[in-house]
Amino acid sequence: MAYIYEKGMVSVIIPVYNASIFIRQCLDSLLRQSYVNWQAILIDDGSVDSSYSICQEYSRLDARFQVISKQNEGVSKARNLALDLCKGEFVFFLDADDYLLEESCLERMVSEMENNDIDLVRIDYQAVDENSTMLFINGNLNLRKKYFSKTLSVSDYCVHVIVDEYFLCLNLLRNEIIQKNRIRFIEGCRMREDAAFLLIYLSYSKQVMYLPNICYAYRKHSGAATAVPSIKIYSKDLSMVFDSLWPLLRDCTDKAYCSYLEFFLSNIVVDLRGSEFFQKRYGLCQQFRHKSLRYYCLGLFCFTDVSLSALNFIDRCIKKIKKSYV
Repeated sequence: MAYIYEKGMVSVIIPVYNASIFIRQCLDSLLRQSYVNWQAILIDDGSVDSSYSICQEYSRLDARFQVISKQNEGVSKARNLALDLCKGEFVFFLDADDYLLEESCLERMVSEMENNDIDLVRIDYQAVDENSTMLFINGNLNLRKKYFSKTLSVSDYCVHVIVDEYFLCLNLLRNEIIQKNRIRFIEGCRMREDAAFLLIYLSYSKQVMYLPNICYAYRKHSGAATAVPSIKIYSKDLSMVFDSLWPLLRDCTDKAYCSYLEFFLSNIVVDLRGSEFFQKRYGLCQQFRHKSLRYYCLGLFCFTDVSLSALNFIDRCIKKIKKSYV
């Protein structure tokens, strides 16, 4: 099936739920963008505050805003609905309580996508509080310095740039890859659903790029979806992520990317220890190529979650695989 998109257009997906305090700042930052060829799809997921009326207000002022209201069914279903409505060549996710810091944000990313043979461009973020005050400096920026503005393989991107920050909202994606491969979010999943979507997308990508520009304000507050009290509450959700990615690993032919997927899935299994979902997933981990990761799943030795030692381990595996091709 051939997919036709409006060339150069960015479809900005904004799920909205009780975000009336922050939504204006979010939408205003989009209106200030120097790049004007965009559509914003706002899916109000059953808000009980004034979020929907604010979104309608913006849609009356600017036809690029498309607003849909639905009953509350979770962010994954809201995003999936928006994906079905995307007209643009590119897709960008923006959370309703976040906002864009630089007016040239979309322009920079689109320029790289159009001028290079790449399937994803990632920017970086600044964490802010409810009052938009800077919270901390992202220390991972220093770890990524070597990879600034370079075309990267998918495996190098995962190991050296992501560093356990699977923030989908930092990435500009190609809509064709999403629609052709029917990539969608796991409905009903409340944790790591962004990571699952991104890792599946990357499996269909060839090359990516990381821009060190801090263009995105990532809001951390008590009501945010990422304010997780206890990972054990989300055991079912993590098992759903594992199950969605297992077929990807099973069918993967890129040995370097397979190594990273094994590492990612082993971290999920570690988090599932002590839950009813552990045994089945651990059983599947016995098929891992790297024995060390099997032991890690049982806690027989420790990598802290995406610690430098773990990433170095995966990096060594990837380098060995690459050498075997020479």
